Amino acid sequence: MNRNAEDENAMAPCSNATLEGRFLFTEAGFEPNEGKLVPFAISGYQDNADGAADGVATYIVNGEFNSPERYRGTYAVNADCTGTATFMDGTQFNLVTTPDGRMHTFVQTKPSGVVASGIALRVGD
Repeated sequence: MNRNAEDENAMAPCSNATLEGRFLFTEAGFEPNEGKLVPFAISGYQDNADGAADGVATYIVNGEFNSPERYRGTYAVNADCTGTATFMDGTQFNLVTTPDGRMHTFVQTKPSGVVASGIALRVGD
């Protein structure tokens, strides 16, 4: 039998519990603003539990700093370690997590016109 196949079969499938804990994250990309794409970056932390997300993030768009803001949302993780996250302002992401949940990557899918991706690392339970 293939050793990689054995390793995959030994791992438990992912679920919402895979992403429970505190994560530090960063995201960067471009968003539409007055007919052109402008750069933005976001950095913050997020606490996840039972499919709910709550955090604080600092946002810089086109070089302008915005004060840190609280946010809330929900997430769902599939058995294959892919998933989605949706936040109260309508922002949505597709994500992929490691089976142990220590890291996940994400791309922003809504609002339309945004081109952005990021990474999150678990820093606590």
